[in-house]
Amino acid sequence: MDLGPNEAQQIIKTNARQFLEDACPTEHVREMEEDATGFDPAIWAQVCDFGWSGMLIPEEYGGFGGDMTDMAVLAEEIGRALLPSPLFASSVVGALTVMAAGSDEQKQALLPGIASGASIVTLALNEPSGTYEPWGVQAEATPDGAGWKLSGTKLYVSYADSAGTLIVAARTEAGTGPEGITLFLVDPQAPGVTLTILDTIFQDHQFEVVLDGVSVNADQVLGEVGGGWAAIEEMLDRAAVVVAAESIGGAERSLELAVDYSKERVQFGRPIGSFQALQHKMARMVTEVTGAQLLVYEAAWRLAEGLDASIEVPMAKAAASGAYSTCSIEGTHIFGGAGFIKEADIQLYFRRAKGAEVLMGDPRWHRRRITRLLAERSVPASH
Repeated sequence: MDLGPNEAQQIIKTNARQFLEDACPTEHVREMEEDATGFDPAIWAQVCDFGWSGMLIPEEYGGFGGDMTDMAVLAEEIGRALLPSPLFASSVVGALTVMAAGSDEQKQALLPGIASGASIVTLALNEPSGTYEPWGVQAEATPDGAGWKLSGTKLYVSYADSAGTLIVAARTEAGTGPEGITLFLVDPQAPGVTLTILDTIFQDHQFEVVLDGVSVNADQVLGEVGGGWAAIEEMLDRAAVVVAAESIGGAERSLELAVDYSKERVQFGRPIGSFQALQHKMARMVTEVTGAQLLVYEAAWRLAEGLDASIEVPMAKAAASGAYSTCSIEGTHIFGGAGFIKEADIQLYFRRAKGAEVLMGDPRWHRRRITRLLAERSVPASH
């Protein structure tokens, strides 16, 4: 098993690095934090022309036809550059949910637009509990003639104002388990839908979506009534690996910034990088990010090969979130007070690390997943 990029993936990596260094400097990231749309349509068009928006979508639906290792290579570069775009929300989470839940007719209707970037499809899953467990879905779908009426509040819905379609998870049967959760295709401009932008730590264009008796037709059910949670679980594992790969890219860049600064900053007549205390910090940073990177690519490889990755995915997400947190926090410490001003790049990575930590499940949740899986096994895990 070779976890390094193959020739085609090395081309993806090199081209992405070159493009993002030119098109997405940190000044652009700061500008998009204040932008009403949250991303640059011109850069988004270029990203889509490269095929990134269709990376995980099969060729039969207009996509690139790549696998999870291809996406991990790309995501690492995106995380390094902090690219503000709806790529993760639509082309990863949205596309994977449609692929997992939708009928062939629905895939034909939705996936080509996602792949080209012409349509943004985003998932409205989380509610005030913030959990990724099925009991967190409490929005209700009640029968209304041949259709349904949706009511409830969804949080952390990325780029909801730019989306043409929201995929809303709601309960068609009362309960707290996975049964009775159904996915609906909802127009964010429909009567009864209210969008309110949230003030997040990374200013990454997330919304509260309030559904107040929103009417949907029977053909707006994505897949089968009551069959939504299986699709969400399938999406969550893959999306968690993509977030983990982005976290590796951000952690690596945080480490680079800290090392470079430690060589330049002089105190007591010598570079601060020569002090043992800071050397220990940087040694911890490189150790954590290197180990996490291997876990991420193993999880991506197993998913790409159709192998069981039920242990590897939560290990990868927990480790990558931890490495990003360590590298951005320790990096900020190495910068000292200069790391806390908005003009410093390291604070961008610190804030992004906090957001990425909880996206697709925080480390504590993923470690609980690992514990449950180990308890179910009759023999210890091979790791």
